[in-house]
Amino acid sequence: MQSKKSLISRIILNPKFLAFLGLLLIGLISFPVAKNFSQRYKANKEIEGLKAEIELIEGKNTKLKEFIDYLSSEQYAEEQARLSFGLKKQGEEAAVVEIDDSGAEPLNNNKIFDNIYNIPGLNEPEYIEPQNNSTRWYKYFFKKL
Repeated sequence: MQSKKSLISRIILNPKFLAFLGLLLIGLISFPVAKNFSQRYKANKEIEGLKAEIELIEGKNTKLKEFIDYLSSEQYAEEQARLSFGLKKQGEEAAVVEIDDSGAEPLNNNKIFDNIYNIPGLNEPEYIEPQNNSTRWYKYFFKKL
């Protein structure tokens, strides 16, 4: 009995066993802590991304509000009446100015929408050049469309 007790007490009080037991406890404690830090880091990154997205959406919202204010203004109504119906104010005279279309870019009233929304294909030509069947199969398997 005494020999079993002394053997057990020698094993438990052995510095190598105590060091191993301490390392085991540190390892068991550190894994959940490391996992918690990893989850917290991922959550903080996601929060930063969402904050950036919120700022972007708020910027778009501000631009839309400015655009709505412009559309509801008297200046816009007057401008549209002049352009669409050829109206003019009392005392004004209309003048016709011819522009050479060779180098001029057409007036696009939807520039505000282009800046607010990134609509794919908005500025792309509508006509798509036809391709033969073998070219389409080649692109399907070997190139991303």
